[in-house]
Amino acid sequence: MNAKLAKEVLGKLKEAGFVSAVVHYDGSGDSGQVESVSVFREGEPESYEQMVEGYDWEKIAVIRSERDALLRAIPMTIVSHYSTFDRETGKFIEKQTPQERDLRAGLEELAYDWLSDTHGGWEINEGSYGDLVVHVEEMMVTLEHNERIMEVNTHMHTFACETEEEK
Repeated sequence: MNAKLAKEVLGKLKEAGFVSAVVHYDGSGDSGQVESVSVFREGEPESYEQMVEGYDWEKIAVIRSERDALLRAIPMTIVSHYSTFDRETGKFIEKQTPQERDLRAGLEELAYDWLSDTHGGWEINEGSYGDLVVHVEEMMVTLEHNERIMEVNTHMHTFACETEEEK
């Protein structure tokens, strides 16, 4: 996990007055993505749905949109790490590219970073889903990961059959 990125994300969340964040991801069939990023202030439940009485989906959509706009307005630099093959030396060269992004992108990058470190291939076949929960005051990040597993039960039955000649 990129500890520097985690500390920067936690710091930005704290500066913005958020006490927690939840990054929900889902993937299967060789494709996976972050589905949602939610942030919460002190005293708020950790679900937008619980913040609105009667699950009024229009109000929930407004809250999600407002919070998303807040995250996108907070700038941060994300350093991408990658390697490239140098044909002349025959070696891989590690490279870093800083990119000016926003806090939402930082939360997404943190989730993808943790997933690749702990559950590489999380999006393959039946895939998996889960939540990366950021606890700002505790300076802690928790990954709750759920793998989908296809179960196969095989049964084989062999029967001896007599022919007319064997009777």
